[in-house]
Amino acid sequence: MAITYDRAITIFNEKLQFITEDALAWSDFLRDSSKFSSYNFNNQVMILAQRHKPNFVASFEHWNNVQECRVMKGKTGIALFSRDTNRLTYVFAETDVAEIHDNTKNGHKPVAWIAADRHNAAILSKLDFMYPDLELPKDADFKDKIKNYINYATDLYFAKNEADIDGMSDEEHQFIYDSVEYSIIARLGLNPSFKDYPSFNNAPSMLDVIEEVGAINQEISQEILSEIGSL
Repeated sequence: MAITYDRAITIFNEKLQFITEDALAWSDFLRDSSKFSSYNFNNQVMILAQRHKPNFVASFEHWNNVQECRVMKGKTGIALFSRDTNRLTYVFAETDVAEIHDNTKNGHKPVAWIAADRHNAAILSKLDFMYPDLELPKDADFKDKIKNYINYATDLYFAKNEADIDGMSDEEHQFIYDSVEYSIIARLGLNPSFKDYPSFNNAPSMLDVIEEVGAINQEISQEILSEIGSL
């Protein structure tokens, strides 16, 4: 059953309130939303507001034609905001579909990509290609090297978009740096702890700017994760 645009706005605002309640809520959101870096922040919020920790979402047509899965009877789509219009589009999670196996189809649900130690060299090579001007500490381990690349990418974003972020407080800047770092290393399976990111304690005070923060986090995360995910 479709929902109204006004109802979608309510769902979105309620989820924003929830994910900024405290440090744990924000870090959980970052971890879960990192699987959907190709979706803008607002739709990341909508996905996680309507499904519990999904691994993959796609349109009805994609499930049917590419994955050869059918949306199960009674399943309601996940409402997403269309760009530049007051309309909604719908996607479905892997829990909403069943694989089709018959004479013409051999359905399969996608498996979420997980980084393993064997990927480390390729990941670092990809990041070195993306950011050739960054000099890494020689004694840094893999996780610290990844953090260096992430923070460098965030530096580049701020330098490029200086006019757009003029007026942000030091606390907001740090919150963004930490959010981007947490999102990406969580997606790479490096198990960050929100306790190592004291800026996340400021999540409740970030509600007024959380859409801007989330949009920056999504843009930088997508830049890096889309390249790494193509390995």
